[in-house]
Amino acid sequence: MAINKTDMAQEIIDAMAAVPFDPDNQPSPQDYMTEFGTAMKTYLENNLEVSYSWTATTPPPASVPDPVTSFDASVTFPTFTLTSPADISLFGPMIQLQLAGAIITPDDPTFILPPGTFLPVAPIVVTQSGKDNTKDAIEFLCDQVIISLKTWINPTPIPGTHLTFVTPTPGAIMTSIS
Repeated sequence: MAINKTDMAQEIIDAMAAVPFDPDNQPSPQDYMTEFGTAMKTYLENNLEVSYSWTATTPPPASVPDPVTSFDASVTFPTFTLTSPADISLFGPMIQLQLAGAIITPDDPTFILPPGTFLPVAPIVVTQSGKDNTKDAIEFLCDQVIISLKTWINPTPIPGTHLTFVTPTPGAIMTSIS
């Protein structure tokens, strides 16, 4: 399932709405930011799709090409901590730092290769939405994050193996983020 701003925003809104509220002991802004970050992390881990092209052969002298020419991979974020930024201009770099720490691994366990990474070429710039309701404002933010994240395709080849096939070159090359 590909990522989209509406679903990601709704997951964030639902998580923030679940923060226990007691008039005598009100949650802090950080309580909400923690839920915001956890929801974003969970949504991306469950829905972000990364695809790779794949080129490999059996070892010489046979050198038979692998009939598999692509595979999909999953993304995990070992850490994903957001804090309340002093200024909205700091929120994008904070999110970017968390996303850049992603570990990307093939969905198919017969592919053995080191974890892939994103190449954050387009910075995440968060601007005020001008929206007058939470849903539209968070959806606007999610759209900014998704647009930037989809440009982070890392073209660096990753060597590895798939069954009896090995990668002389180029191996796995990231082709899409969706």
